[in-house]
Parts: sequence; structure tokens; C-alpha cells
Amino acid sequence: MSAVRPSSIGEKLLVRSIAIAVVPLLLLAIVVFVGLNRLSSNADRQFEDTRAVVENDSVLVTSQEQAQTLQNELDLIIDERIKDVQEWARNSDVVDGVIQSGSWAADEGLTSMDIEAVEARFANNKNPGQAFDAQTYLVDEQLQNPFFTEIFITDGNGFNAALTNQTSDFVQSDEEWWNEAWDNGIFLENVEFDDSSQSWSLTVAVRIERRGFPVGVMKATLDIEFVTAALENRSGTIKYSVLLSDGNIIAESTGDTTRYLNPDAVLTEGQQAALAANEPGGLITDDFVYGFSTRGVEALETSEDEGDSLGWIVVSEQSAESALAPLAGLQQLNDDIKSSGNSLRTT
Repeated sequence: MSAVRPSSIGEKLLVRSIAIAVVPLLLLAIVVFVGLNRLSSNADRQFEDTRAVVENDSVLVTSQEQAQTLQNELDLIIDERIKDVQEWARNSDVVDGVIQSGSWAADEGLTSMDIEAVEARFANNKNPGQAFDAQTYLVDEQLQNPFFTEIFITDGNGFNAALTNQTSDFVQSDEEWWNEAWDNGIFLENVEFDDSSQSWSLTVAVRIERRGFPVGVMKATLDIEFVTAALENRSGTIKYSVLLSDGNIIAESTGDTTRYLNPDAVLTEGQQAALAANEPGGLITDDFVYGFSTRGVEALETSEDEGDSLGWIVVSEQSAESALAPLAGLQQLNDDIKSSGNSLRTT
């Protein structure tokens, strides 16, 4: 039997129209099906690739920048405090005071006595009382700058001339900070317990000069409470910690002082990674995202020719859920694509 053919021109046009309309739709459907199928099968791999890029190029960089920003702030605070001490050392009452006190010490025969004998003479009072105007000036400056727990000056022999607090010794010329400041102009000593002020502090010592010639030394003790204050000024979901290069903690956003300068304190994964890194970086764990800056808080010049670093390490810490929140939308898109692909395969 022969095939039935369209019997009229109208029927022929109808068949041709249907072919023209339906075939492209079928082709489009095939392309969409294949595309979604392929997209679905590659969705996980593409999502993981994108996640890795976001984590490394965005989240970790942001965390590192957070740590660096705090470190820069600590830099600035320390620089400003050092400049304060340098300014005080140039005050005319201070300069005149150490010269007057030095002359008095020579007249009293202190310069010909050994250290033990001088210390014995001033066992009960470390202030010779010969620089009254300088004493008044230093007390006023300390009141205006409460983070400084102690400020005092010595003459060129290393004998106390004026002080805001009683010191543990009268003679300072056998101390490292005194000799470094006398020889180099300025000395910054890292955090340690100061017996005189009974606080964990930084030591800032600068040379006192008249017309370019050394005449004495000023020592100012800076309580590290200023570091805690800098952390408290930051709120939100990000926590910070500041460590010495030996791993001792000097401040944390948690405010748990039992961990401060405690060699038995257990460090977080991020703190351990920062200590081991020796360079800025970050770490992503299942629970937290850490950023760290290991450049060390830069001090203003600690000698006449070159700068120095305290070697402090700043670590930022944020929950992984919060830090990786931008990936939540991407995850949903990935799930939607996979769901569409699965639906096509089952129809």
C-alpha cells in the first residue's frame, strides 16, 4: 500500500509549518537537557573551585588585613608614646634638673663612692630632692598620661634626680636600659614585669641632652593595659589576641587575664599557626577563620641610625560560619542546579 499524501496545498503548508515550529523547540529542549545535565554533574566541582578561590582570595586576605589593621594601630600608639617621652626629655626644667642634681651629687662626694655605698645612703628614699621643678613637671605629665605608671630621670652619673614613684634602686648606671639610652639616644625594652611600678610594662628610655651633649637619661614605664584598651575598642564577631614572639599572650578580646604572660596558657590553632609561620597569613579550620600579622609592632627608631621591632604577633579570629557567610548563597545556587538536573533525569 502506498503512503497517504496531503491532498491539498493547505495540508502541505500545515505540515511544513508544524515542522518549522516544532523541530527548533525539540532541538532547544535537547540542548537545555544536555546543558543542565552537564551543569548538574559538574556543579560540585565548580562549587568547590569557587569556594577555594573565595576562601583564599577573599576570606583569608580579609582576616589577615584585620590583624594588620590592629597591628598598625598598636604601632601608632607606641610611636606616639615614645614621642611623648622624647618631648619630656627636652623640657627645660628636666634638662636643668639633671644638671643641678649631677652637680649636687659631685659636691656630696657620691661620684667617688661605689654603688653599694651610694645605695646604702639612699636605702629609704630614692629621691635626692634637688630637681623640684622637674619633679613637678613629671608628676603633671603622668597624671595626664595614666598608661605611664612611672617616669623618672637620672643625672649623667646614673643617680636618680626626680621621680614620680619610688624606684627599687637609686643608681641606674648598671642597668642595660640606662647604658643603651646613654650610648644610642633611645632604648625600647619589650614587655617584662617592672619591680618599681609592679606592672607588666614596656620600658622607654631616652637620653637627655643640652646642646647636643648627654647630661642624663629619662625612663618611662608604659603599662601594657593600652593594648587591652585597643582590643576593647573593637566590637562585633571578630576577636583579637596579641602575643610576644615567644608565644606569651599579652592581650585577648576575651579579657581572660589568667592567660596573659602565662607560659602554661593553651594557644588556639590560629595562635599556634601564627607563631610557626614567621610571615603574615591565615588559617581556615572547621570552626574558625584566623588571620595573623607577624611583622612585629614597629617601634620608632631605637637608635640614631636604625629602627627596631618588638616582634609582637596579632591574630584575628572569627567563626567559620560568620566569615564564610558569603558562600551560603553560592551553596544554595549549587543545590538548585543539582536539583534541576536530577529532576530532568527522572522525567
